[in-house]
Amino acid sequence: MVCKQLIHLSPQNWSFGVMELTNQTHRYITQFNKYHLKLIQIRMQNKCLKLI
Repeated sequence: MVCKQLIHLSPQNWSFGVMELTNQTHRYITQFNKYHLKLIQIRMQNKCLKLI
């Protein structure tokens, strides 16, 4: 889907498109990492509760 969008861009817009794509990807990865860290925290808390 994203690749098709890039193909339709003119050469001038292409680098901007790649930058925008990189920003979106970075944002997605950041959100995913936060979510993943939250899961790990919850899992650790659950393990600690079981030990008590």
